[in-house]
Amino acid sequence: MAPRDGVSYNIITGHVEDGPATHDLPIFKTQVDQEGRVSVMFPKKPPVKIKPYRTIRDYNDPRKYVIIGGGEAAITCAETIRAHDFTGEVIVISQFDDYPINRDKLYDTIKYPEYTKMRVSKVEDIKRANIEFIFGVKIKSMQSKDKRAFILTEN
Repeated sequence: MAPRDGVSYNIITGHVEDGPATHDLPIFKTQVDQEGRVSVMFPKKPPVKIKPYRTIRDYNDPRKYVIIGGGEAAITCAETIRAHDFTGEVIVISQFDDYPINRDKLYDTIKYPEYTKMRVSKVEDIKRANIEFIFGVKIKSMQSKDKRAFILTEN
């Protein structure tokens, strides 16, 4: 388990087993010698992030998830829903005007001068998974019993 965010990974496959992570970990060949020393064989090129398979939208599926909030947790929630074979509609309502960014990367702004490189997920991946974002909308109130949200509009 990762102590910082509580993510659990499978030690054999690198797959996410529990937690907010959206990427599996790469795995490397290891060897233990007779004296108990562990050697890790690293590839010459660093591995790319492994995105888990996400089901795509089935427009015949009438079910719908609406996620209110446009931060890191919202996109992680939407991607997790898709990763668990949900084929219905997934909508994220965000008060922000753009896709969520990884706030940890804000500290690396010199390293990542482009805002798009700070996003939690690539826009192409979000669109490929048919996760719809509605930007610039604030929710005034919600009625969970009736499953309704009231949008705050400006006059």
